[in-house]
Amino acid sequence: MDKKLKELLEESIKLERNVGGIYLLFSELYEQDSGFWWKLHNEENNHAALLRSVLDVFIPFNQYPEKMICDSLEELQAANKYIEDVHIKFKDNHPDRDEAFRTAMEIENSAGELHFQDFMKSTNDNGIDEIFRKLNSEDIDHYNRIKFYRNKGNRPKVS
Repeated sequence: MDKKLKELLEESIKLERNVGGIYLLFSELYEQDSGFWWKLHNEENNHAALLRSVLDVFIPFNQYPEKMICDSLEELQAANKYIEDVHIKFKDNHPDRDEAFRTAMEIENSAGELHFQDFMKSTNDNGIDEIFRKLNSEDIDHYNRIKFYRNKGNRPKVS
């Protein structure tokens, strides 16, 4: 396996888990929004599991959705560092509810998260890409869901 590809996947998995960790913290801090943040936490963990399957199952057979993975290790590392720092900061000094939403929207606009979302929204007919889109069809567009929930105060369905 290509060393750079493995590093990119591992850093991407770490990013999804870190984002999920922030959402888990928010679910614990904001009782009125707990279900919303918990759902996002689970979806980020699903993204990490999907990426793990690429690393463990698909790469050995040279079949994987190439465009699903951000190609800049430096950007992924910077995003992870930022999220880890925010998590530490917020664990010690709980942000107000509005700051939590702003931070979540900022995180969803980070390089790795945007790259994943762009892949999920694309319409490439490549067979392997389509399999991954179907596996993850419900777990997309976190930025807009966070923005809607924050601005409207409506609670999306939590299944």
